[in-house]
Amino acid sequence: MTKKLSTFEEFNENYPCEECSAPCCRYLIIPHKSPSTWMDLDFIRYMLNFPDINVTVSKAGEWGILIHQDCLNFDEKDQKCKVHNTSTQPKTCSYFNPYQCNYRLNLDAKEPNSIYILDREKFMHWVKYVKFSENGVIVDGPSFEKSKEILKKFEQQRE
Repeated sequence: MTKKLSTFEEFNENYPCEECSAPCCRYLIIPHKSPSTWMDLDFIRYMLNFPDINVTVSKAGEWGILIHQDCLNFDEKDQKCKVHNTSTQPKTCSYFNPYQCNYRLNLDAKEPNSIYILDREKFMHWVKYVKFSENGVIVDGPSFEKSKEILKKFEQQRE
């Protein structure tokens, strides 16, 4: 499948937030240290026991806690921010670059591109592929690509 190429003017006219479901306003990703021990993974398992909590892992190996919760400033009916372009809009939102939006790329897509997402069931399946030393240090685990493959097969079995 060939992606459509745009001219400078076409790109300039398009606004990347149009027709977006606003995942940046519906999910919060909090960076989390990459696990290096059994206890680190056990803490992640503990967090996954809470509703609306998942874990993300990026191609670069960065971990994050994904919270499924609409921002209080998000208007569900209009699908827009109630404080956009006002003095009460958080600077994080004001300075956000929608042309490099990983939220839409990963959370608005049928299949995330540069992350994989672990819920409790997926985590419990994925963690079977992690190996530990006798003192509980992680010594081996699946690569990003292998993890996506493992999780895809797991999803197919769940269907």
